Amino acid sequence: MISQEELNKLKLLLDSKSEENIELAFIIGKGIPNFKQKLWEMYPRSELHFKYLLLRKGDPWPCRGLKDYFIKGYHHYSAYRKTIYKADLGCKFYGGMPDWLEHINAESWVLSGNRLHHCPTFLSRVERTILSLNLRSNQIETFPLKEDLFLNKLEYLNLGNNGLKKLTPEIGELTGLTQLILRDNYLEELPTELQKLRSLKLLSLCNNNLTPNTLTVIASIKQLQFLALNNNVLTKLKADHLPPYTGYLYLRNTGLEDQDLEALRHLKDKLYILDLSHNKLTQIPDWLKDAKNLLQLFFDGNPIQTLPDWSNDDDPDWILKEDYRLERIRKNRQRNTSEKKKPSRLQSWFKSLKTYLKKTK
Repeated sequence: MISQEELNKLKLLLDSKSEENIELAFIIGKGIPNFKQKLWEMYPRSELHFKYLLLRKGDPWPCRGLKDYFIKGYHHYSAYRKTIYKADLGCKFYGGMPDWLEHINAESWVLSGNRLHHCPTFLSRVERTILSLNLRSNQIETFPLKEDLFLNKLEYLNLGNNGLKKLTPEIGELTGLTQLILRDNYLEELPTELQKLRSLKLLSLCNNNLTPNTLTVIASIKQLQFLALNNNVLTKLKADHLPPYTGYLYLRNTGLEDQDLEALRHLKDKLYILDLSHNKLTQIPDWLKDAKNLLQLFFDGNPIQTLPDWSNDDDPDWILKEDYRLERIRKNRQRNTSEKKKPSRLQSWFKSLKTYLKKTK
């Protein structure tokens, strides 16, 4: 156990304005059990040299100057690009978001699980354009407000598990959205302004209170490729309720019956994955066999007594998995052995290095 005298010495180092002393204190404290807990007892969260504890996940120990770390923000380095990309602050601030966060110029923000009632205002003062925003597992009931229109460049927005009851017409101003996640909420209707999101490719509306008539809003979004509607009541589904080019369609536990599947016939040549599990289906329609791009079909949890004929051994393209899933076998294309394989960038780099070393010798 560390004595009070040693703890006071560390406190003197931490209170100093020298980055070297602060870093030295944490290096010493790394070998002290429960050192992080003692820090929270001595200092409030707003202290400058403890902010990195809120910003980092995993190992909380710094490797460079702390002040530099905060001014530049949360660093994300990739192989081809060095830039401030992501700030992960999930489940960190339960009493409100501090103002110093505006100095973190990140493109992607994770603010999930912070008990927020609205979108934080400090995001409007961030210099970099925000492209991704995760507000999952908060307490936001209405979105977006007029104050949130600075997010018009957003490409990814996650509002899942918020108790969301209403989407305002301002959602149509976020025209840059390509992915919108609204699952695990209390939505009963969708605003007509959703039709303005012409770039939207992924939409998740699982676990809401939607009906087929409310889906006519999104039926005109031609770019929508991924649509998840699990755990909504979608009986009496019609063809004009679904987008025309959806390839990944999830209709798990939506109360579908055999006659409702006719609404999917116009998607026959577009579908790649279709989830019809846990519904009221008694048979699989034969027209799905002719879906030329369909790779997986889920139908577990339905009162189906006889399996479709096209899943038997007569059709080697389809196999039946143990979890009541039909999967198409794609035949491997024969590679033309006469063509020489193009060397990778790494191989060509090693080759040039070898030739250079030979010349130097």
